Amino acid sequence: MSKKATTALQTLIEEILKVEDSRVSAKALYEFLELDLTHYTRWSKTQILENAFAEEGIDFISFAIEGERKGGEKYQPNPTTNYLLSVQFAKKLCMLSKSDKGEQARNYFIKCEAVLNTILDSPKVAATVPAPVAPAQLPASKPPSLCPAAVKKR
Repeated sequence: MSKKATTALQTLIEEILKVEDSRVSAKALYEFLELDLTHYTRWSKTQILENAFAEEGIDFISFAIEGERKGGEKYQPNPTTNYLLSVQFAKKLCMLSKSDKGEQARNYFIKCEAVLNTILDSPKVAATVPAPVAPAQLPASKPPSLCPAAVKKR
């Protein structure tokens, strides 16, 4: 599929985040969110590596950026680590961000949901779409202690 055809199938937020092969660069996401560039390592550790709801290999893949130097240093013993994030995980991180861009992303997703609800409420579509699953009926995800179904069983 050509790049032009691929772009036509992407949502606005996916185009903004420069999604390629269903992955987003964590550094690109961080820059999009307009967070303090000097705190990227701390942000990636807390938001990606230590995220209880993220799984390496599914939500993110880590790799070192060779040759990148902080502040023009000639020697850097610890190269910067970047992550390829799944689109869904990148969207979650956008929604969690406490920046202006994070707020814009949240508003975008709320508008998308409103448009979808309008479409689903139309009589033609409503007859063909199954009812949404209530959160209590969803399968338990990690950690199970936070899942309502797990709480009821105790």
